Amino acid sequence: MFIKPGHQLVTLTIGFTLFSTLSPLAVSADSAQSAPAVAVAQLTQQQALELVKTALSIDDSYKLQNVSSNDNSSSNSVNLPSSPNMHKVTWTFSWTKGDSTITTNLNASVDAITGSIYSIYRSYNQPLPADGSSSPITADAAKAAAQAWIAKLAPDKVQYIDQGTENQPVGLNPNVSQNFMFKFNRLVNGIPVRSDGFNISISSHGDLMNYSYSWLLADAQFPAVSKAVYSADAAASKYALLPLSLQYIQQFPQYAGGPVSHLVYSTPAPAGSIGSLPLVDATTGALLDNDGNPISAAVPYAPIAATPGAPLVNGPLTSKDDAVALARKLLNLDNSYTVTNSSYNSPGDTTKADPTWNFTFTPSAAPADKSAQVQSLSVNIDANTGELINYWRNTVQPQSTNATSQAPVISSDQAVQIAKTFVAKVAPTRVANLVYSTVSQQVYYPGKMPVSSDYMIHFNGLVNGIPVQFQSINVSVSQTTGNVDNYNANQNVTTSDFPNPAGAVSLKTAQADYVKQYPLTLQYVLVPVKDPTTGQLTWPPTSPRLVYAPEVPANGPQVLDALTGQFISPFSNQPTHQNVTDIKGHWAETQLQDFADRGIIEVKNGKVNPDQLLTRSQAVHLLVLALHNPFVAKAASASSPFFDVYAGSSQASDIEAAVMAGWIDQDMKNFRPDDIITREELADFAVRIIGYSKLASKTSWFKNPYTDIDQNDQYVGDIAIASALGIMGGGGGDTFSPLDQASLASVVVVADRVAKLQLNTPTYRPY
Repeated sequence: MFIKPGHQLVTLTIGFTLFSTLSPLAVSADSAQSAPAVAVAQLTQQQALELVKTALSIDDSYKLQNVSSNDNSSSNSVNLPSSPNMHKVTWTFSWTKGDSTITTNLNASVDAITGSIYSIYRSYNQPLPADGSSSPITADAAKAAAQAWIAKLAPDKVQYIDQGTENQPVGLNPNVSQNFMFKFNRLVNGIPVRSDGFNISISSHGDLMNYSYSWLLADAQFPAVSKAVYSADAAASKYALLPLSLQYIQQFPQYAGGPVSHLVYSTPAPAGSIGSLPLVDATTGALLDNDGNPISAAVPYAPIAATPGAPLVNGPLTSKDDAVALARKLLNLDNSYTVTNSSYNSPGDTTKADPTWNFTFTPSAAPADKSAQVQSLSVNIDANTGELINYWRNTVQPQSTNATSQAPVISSDQAVQIAKTFVAKVAPTRVANLVYSTVSQQVYYPGKMPVSSDYMIHFNGLVNGIPVQFQSINVSVSQTTGNVDNYNANQNVTTSDFPNPAGAVSLKTAQADYVKQYPLTLQYVLVPVKDPTTGQLTWPPTSPRLVYAPEVPANGPQVLDALTGQFISPFSNQPTHQNVTDIKGHWAETQLQDFADRGIIEVKNGKVNPDQLLTRSQAVHLLVLALHNPFVAKAASASSPFFDVYAGSSQASDIEAAVMAGWIDQDMKNFRPDDIITREELADFAVRIIGYSKLASKTSWFKNPYTDIDQNDQYVGDIAIASALGIMGGGGGDTFSPLDQASLASVVVVADRVAKLQLNTPTYRPY
């Protein structure tokens, strides 16, 4: 979140005060033109508060914890696609209600211009009746309740939505509260708009738990249905020609026996998006990816090089001086870069990982051309092979008042070639078993600042000539300089755990199975538009597209197991109910049972030990499994930018995945993985995960009601936001107990609440 001068600051004094000029889902860019006057909210704080209290029947038993106002009304502010409805001025309120048995957290956001309540989130620990019935209300009754809420909160949209579809209830435990989840699609010309509509959750007690809606491009010109020259049957025929290919995946998490490899048929997809399902253009019949690009036929996998390169060293690097010299050679570092930190880490005999040399290089002066200033370089080198494992280029980008100057000067094709050349130089023995996979497409907003300035190029490992999705190298290349800014690589793997492809079903059989599994329906979709001059994708699109799209399950698309012919999750095994004996009556029973069922926490002899204290690395492991795509987590190399996290250790891949996701500040020299995590540190993790870390860093912007937290404490902003959003509560009375150590139950509950916040933030292209 970027906060620029000239935006209106709203000062509130209830609970923790959030002084926010922009939503974390908005980016502000400087403009050559003067900004118009900031729009004035039509609803005052009190008017908005009374509107929400009346709509949700909030009585005096609820304690108002926080009020915040976000103003995105300036013309040089643009909302990112994940923003619900591009609301310009909003009020957000947070309440708590609790007694000895039930604690409720409630958050609601209202558009101050239109008066519409567009987001509601409620959480509580309500158990089901003692008779063990799985749900006091039926699915039909829950659906009727959801429809009634739409009619109450958005009556002007009722006639423009379909009858809704139900997703499976969350979790499997029959003795705790379940939610019925419904999606109601927006209809235009009787055709659903894939990105738009309502997401609503109703508890088994009939309570509204979550409510959100997206209604993008309300005034857009939608193509007439008559333009669909292709019939559903013709589209299905096109789908029967899907360019499927064999790939190896792993399912996570699985504690018993470790992760399991599968040989699957899947469609071409970006890294971490395996299983993404293409569309069929209803006017041309072309197969499209989810960015609207044509999909070509599958081509044979060609490694970076036909034969491996020569080893970088003839034996283990035992000398620090030799290791430093090699690092300088690989990264073209002259003597202006000095080694400011170094360490040698050996993981021992418990892991197959090699020992590593780890260095931090610091430049002596800023670059003469005023380009991005390098603060430091973090380098991890395999001490046995000399090959680069991890490289972080920590830079500070110069400020610019000209948003258009951020347009890339390096094309994506050039970036791919730069990445290939770099990999061949720093990991020469791997090039014969690496295949180029994808390059990220930067989405631009005309006249606005880009989201990032790097291309991400992804390479997969090859085993039996087949890509291995969880064995990868990732290279980020600057769009403006062509520099390699970051590099991370997995260690090599053997073929012993990979299924033999000789028993795979045929491609034709796999294509027919996909057609049966995913029937197509006519839909409108919103995709970025490719600029004909720059080739870059831009948002928003000028008009929606009419396509035939597959019906995707609520938990995402599945892939075909090439050996069994069954469709499976590309990321994790399906939940299985676990009989956990030591959480009955525990304050976090609901969440603990759900996490046990999903394999996120381990059950040993029927117990999870809910009150055990977790280390910082254990907390990251749990958060990664619960909130991050497990494939991405395990695809991260077993390296680390921290001196006290050994490359190749069991901690390294989770911690690196969290760093890559922006959950951890990679500029820290030490992570302290074995220290017990505290409540304030847990709040910091939660706030980083939901994208509020920049706001939280403005500690002077928050009014502190807790007597045991100093206003200048580095975590005061994190605690404020976590409290306001109902992610974490106080320690009782006017205290937060920031230094108290966090238990497994505490981390599980925080992860659960963050996951629900993420789940109920609609995206502009949720497929």
